[in-house]
Amino acid sequence: MNCFGRHLLTGFCGIIGMLALSLTAQAQDRCSTAMARGTYAVACRGDADLGMGDAGLLPAVALGTVFIDGEGNVLSGTLNVSVGGVSSTIAVTGGSGVVNPDCTGEVDLVFGDIASGRVPGVILNQGATIQAFAPIPGVTAICTLTRISLD
Repeated sequence: MNCFGRHLLTGFCGIIGMLALSLTAQAQDRCSTAMARGTYAVACRGDADLGMGDAGLLPAVALGTVFIDGEGNVLSGTLNVSVGGVSSTIAVTGGSGVVNPDCTGEVDLVFGDIASGRVPGVILNQGATIQAFAPIPGVTAICTLTRISLD
């Protein structure tokens, strides 16, 4: 996979981790890392710019799951990513993040030997839903994480 593809995949994975860590709210006015526990379904959609104007935009999507321990750690996950119709599977091998009392946060994810960098996000619906975006040059994508179980 070329460097651009690795950065795009890293971005999607980072988004997923952020969403997963930014989790739950106690009345939606106060969040904590301890509330972020469970398995989350991840869905991302966006575009990747290959630097060729409009002809260089490729659709990019990612679907998968991540598991968060509620102590600020993303423990595992798998993402199926497609950029311009070229698909690959990425394993999330770790990550850590912070959750702010105002329900915003950031996460750093690890995919094998690739780190995502800081991925920002926000918690909605008492942690049932998390929204985040890819802070990667050339990539515009938003991800939604939906909690599917507490284990």
